[in-house]
Amino acid sequence: MSLFNKILGKKEQGTKTNEEIKKKDVNDLNVKKINSSTDSGESKITNISIDKSSKENVKMMNIIDQNGKRIQITMDEWREKVLPIALKNHWDNANLLYNDVLKAIQNNFISDVEDAAMHLKEIDTIKERGYNTLAIIYLKNKEFNKANELLLEYLESNPKTGTILTNLAKSYYGKDEKEKAMEVLWEGLTINPNQNNGLPWYASICKDKDGMEGYIDALRRASEINGSWLPQLLLARQQLNEKNIEGAKELLKIALSEGHLTQEALLVISGELGAKGYSKELIELIEPVYDFNKNDIRVGLNLLQAYLQNKEIQKGESLLNKLMMLERADLKNVLLKISNKFDKLKVEEKVSTAKKDVQINMMVLDNPVWQYGLKTSKWFINNKEVKGNIAVLPYADETVREKEIRGYQKDNETSMLSRGIPLYVSEMINYYTDYNNKVVMPFVKDFGPVITNKQYNEAALEDIGKKINADIVITGSVINAEIGYLIKNIVYNMSDKSSKKIEMFIQKDNFGNRFNAMIKELRSELAGAEKSNIEFYSLPEDKEVLHYLASLGHSLTQTLIQGKFLDKELLLGERNLLNWYLNMVMAYPENQAIKMMLVSGIEKSKEYGSNVYLEFKKQTLAVMMKSKNEEIKKRLIPEIYKIYGMENELKALKEKLTNESSDKEYIEWLNNI
Repeated sequence: MSLFNKILGKKEQGTKTNEEIKKKDVNDLNVKKINSSTDSGESKITNISIDKSSKENVKMMNIIDQNGKRIQITMDEWREKVLPIALKNHWDNANLLYNDVLKAIQNNFISDVEDAAMHLKEIDTIKERGYNTLAIIYLKNKEFNKANELLLEYLESNPKTGTILTNLAKSYYGKDEKEKAMEVLWEGLTINPNQNNGLPWYASICKDKDGMEGYIDALRRASEINGSWLPQLLLARQQLNEKNIEGAKELLKIALSEGHLTQEALLVISGELGAKGYSKELIELIEPVYDFNKNDIRVGLNLLQAYLQNKEIQKGESLLNKLMMLERADLKNVLLKISNKFDKLKVEEKVSTAKKDVQINMMVLDNPVWQYGLKTSKWFINNKEVKGNIAVLPYADETVREKEIRGYQKDNETSMLSRGIPLYVSEMINYYTDYNNKVVMPFVKDFGPVITNKQYNEAALEDIGKKINADIVITGSVINAEIGYLIKNIVYNMSDKSSKKIEMFIQKDNFGNRFNAMIKELRSELAGAEKSNIEFYSLPEDKEVLHYLASLGHSLTQTLIQGKFLDKELLLGERNLLNWYLNMVMAYPENQAIKMMLVSGIEKSKEYGSNVYLEFKKQTLAVMMKSKNEEIKKRLIPEIYKIYGMENELKALKEKLTNESSDKEYIEWLNNI
């Protein structure tokens, strides 16, 4: 008692009206709820949210149908068309019937479910739930005698519970037996002091009688009950309203201490602190007691938001990694968005401390960018007869802008093409011509690839070509013209100093088709073949092109980090990047290079010291197992096992594949993993 006197003092506790106190309970706290639509019944229609149409001011309900599709209907439609069918289908399933009745009660469709509630009472093996549900309907209908008799009947053969006694108290209160109501209500609170309906009601009655002092005293007495946390929260809310932060923290520490701490307490308190803007206090109080393996993941989301607001990047990244490892598909997109926000914080921090003097370096890629990372794999490198070497340089961004861009800039469509096109062209050269190729990528250490705003001149092409012993140098430029891109290609011959220009305007709505037509023309200029010279590879189909170009840019960024040319802290959205590869594999299952890119990306993530790759183990194995290309599976699944340290699985697979294969080169490769 002395601690609460010290915290609360003697001063007045605020000016809220009695009606506000009665209405305000834990259900009003700003805690985001994540609904699940999974059940075992015939109908999977699930209430997601209710809002009002801006045009007609009509209440709408978002539901999920049996096919998993989210649709919006009016409340009247739900009442007339959905509810009766749900009640019929769930009539003998107590769990599902309870959910239907509860939704109807929440939306004040009492008369529609009274018969269902009576039936629920008879079939529900959770007796308290069945009796309480029917009692609530009687109370809503102001049939207080019926509610009273029903709950007393329950108590004749069942133990007392907090909710039963609270609803019994309501029946007495409705019968105007107020002293009896208060006696029963308090008894219910001694059983469960954290009732989000009963406790605020009890405190508001005390306030009606004795003012704010009575309200505080009621909560203080409830806070002394073993296992209580809601009284402390309501007392702390008063302190927060008065800006007495330290007093509120002391109260919440009690609510979160051993003997008081519950899952609901963590969720509600973290939500309350976050909603009121006390993110530092949220971290201080919740961080020491939150266990991501045991506690509600929504508490983790609240904690992540607090880390974001306070720019606690390291702590946020650590928790994010742990939550992603839980592999909650329903929260994946939410966590990826939060991950993006942390990445932006990291980049802002890096750019703000960057040195003004920078030095441009060159990185040379001899193989497809997704080969880097697959250390044990050389089987996708063709052994062709080579007639010369080609150097491919980044394409300039010659888009005319009102304001010239200099220095560090965020990625955009044009810069993606400027980097992606030379990587795409290099794959065409590798697998469709008799040339070897090298992609020459200029970069600034710790910042990334350099994009120029002018094409390389002849002197620059000569210089680069000589340094890497190239017979031909290919480069070009991209101009973003809103509805499309003007792409210029230059094929420079080192021997006679001649240049061949291939230009094409490619509309955005027909990008893949026109782009591949341009690549075909470029291939013809190099006397390339119609078909790939290696079985597993073919250039992306028209519908895949734009996504594939973006993927090449992502893989390049990872390769720069893997080679220690770029700080991994500057990698924006690594989770989104690996998830991008994963989605590409699922969207374009016939493109084998994308599968290589996914496995390569995971290996690179591991090599440069990230933990993000660990979050994609299950999903990566799943998509690879579904591959119809057995040769690719034989190559990539052992790689995945090795990456994730799955030694037993790798050993068993090696034995199986060794016995099945007569390919000595493959067996040697397999044994070297």
